[in-house]
Amino acid sequence: MKVKIFMNSAGHNSEYEILRRFGYGIEQELKKKEKFSNRFLNFDKILKKGKEDSVEYDYADEYSPCDVAVIFGSWKPRSKDHHITRNSVADAAPVFVVIETPLLTRRVFQPNQYYRMGVNGFLNHSAHWNALDCPSTRFEEMGLEWNGWAEDLDDRAEIMIALQLAGDASLRGNNIVDWCMDTIRRIRKFTDEPIRIRTHPGISEKGWENYSDMFRDIAFGDYGDIRFSNGRERPWEDDIVNARCVVAYSSGMSIDAVMSGVPVIACDEGNFAWDISSNFPEDVVEPKLEDPETVKQWLYNLAYCQWSEEEMQNGNAWRHLLPAIETATKDNK
Repeated sequence: MKVKIFMNSAGHNSEYEILRRFGYGIEQELKKKEKFSNRFLNFDKILKKGKEDSVEYDYADEYSPCDVAVIFGSWKPRSKDHHITRNSVADAAPVFVVIETPLLTRRVFQPNQYYRMGVNGFLNHSAHWNALDCPSTRFEEMGLEWNGWAEDLDDRAEIMIALQLAGDASLRGNNIVDWCMDTIRRIRKFTDEPIRIRTHPGISEKGWENYSDMFRDIAFGDYGDIRFSNGRERPWEDDIVNARCVVAYSSGMSIDAVMSGVPVIACDEGNFAWDISSNFPEDVVEPKLEDPETVKQWLYNLAYCQWSEEEMQNGNAWRHLLPAIETATKDNK
């Protein structure tokens, strides 16, 4: 197996370091495989096996053939070098591993302890994870627990809409402003309850311009009680306590909401909460409350979709992903 780590997919030094650690872990696993082969295969086959198994750190801007490519980060139409590399690999590689932000234990503006790792994708229903019917062990080792749906949901006053950064890769081409306005209009056909629009905490000063028309339309339109939270300044925990449900396109806020016992209206199948949630804006009237045991299993599975730098370096992440890589390889034949 020839593995290429496409180093220029990294946008920052910390991302280069993560790619190196994952590459190192793969190298150690391939060496173990070769050592194991030495016990049972004849000399000619050993030499052939050694030539086939390799890890290469590739600093080219575009994809070149290999069995498995590795990149850091999602891809979207951008002119920066790391996006050129990511797009090239995503477009041309038959099988590739994507390292992205975590699903559980997410931190904003702080280093993450874990990183999502998918094969041929990074969103729900678009990648192979080898994460079905997983035990609770990993979820618990992360110090996490789920205490069920919040008991006071009927007493809460707001419907929260979670905005995402305009042009974010997880939108897959959709316009977040159009989605938000359309969602408000659809909700208003069924309820006049207060709606709180929460902006993404990573929004830049320039990024606010993407929402100026929306803010103006809401201010001067007839949309009822609409409230706003600046995600850069107000912790999401301060908003979630007043929310009886969260409406999101593919935002990671969906997982945070469920972890807090708040049901989600997941509007795109790329949303990781899609399978345990309602999926259409009118469902805010009576959001789906999935069976708690099903939710727990979903959370246990998510814990096996993300890995620490240490687990990348010691080979654990690679070993876990191998069945997903094998599945993706078969899919391409």
